[in-house]
Amino acid sequence: MKHFHFIQHKRNLIRGILGVLLGAVMLFVPGITAKVILILIGSLFLVIGLSGLLFNTKKISLPFRNLLRTESYISVLIGLVLVVFPIQLTEILSFIVGLGLLLLCIRQGLNYFQTMQYFNPSKLYLISAIVELIIAVILLFFPKLLVSIIVWVVGCILVLYGANQIGLYIQMKRKYNGASSKDIEDVDFKEL
Repeated sequence: MKHFHFIQHKRNLIRGILGVLLGAVMLFVPGITAKVILILIGSLFLVIGLSGLLFNTKKISLPFRNLLRTESYISVLIGLVLVVFPIQLTEILSFIVGLGLLLLCIRQGLNYFQTMQYFNPSKLYLISAIVELIIAVILLFFPKLLVSIIVWVVGCILVLYGANQIGLYIQMKRKYNGASSKDIEDVDFKEL
């Protein structure tokens, strides 16, 4: 407990600098960052799948063994796809999400106009359908934009986190200005 504050505020500085640097990389180079992250996730799936296939599972009963083996094959397949085609997979998923939103938008729009015959529906329902239409068009025609937006949002969060950690470091440095670790009195857990 004696050196906790000194160690902690140095950790805050290191976390802050790393957060700002990683966030800046994500903001300024989102395509490469997304590709690297997807390749790392694919590698993790590969390791999990291969370890499941390599370890001896003879002690497990047959139905569970087959289930674990199938799960391992699926993990290896997902890992290979993510490692070999990282950006293409996100474009395909973006296209699927865009189609789903487009169908949802059409359904909401039709429901809105059908219910107008019986009563006056909320305008929020129509506004929601229009916003979904805009998002669906963006996803269908600019699928890489989805990946970039996600990476930009995470980058902004990391920059804010890093700035917060650096600010916390500065506050702790001011609070313990000139104090050394010997000046701080150690308190036993029982006293707390």
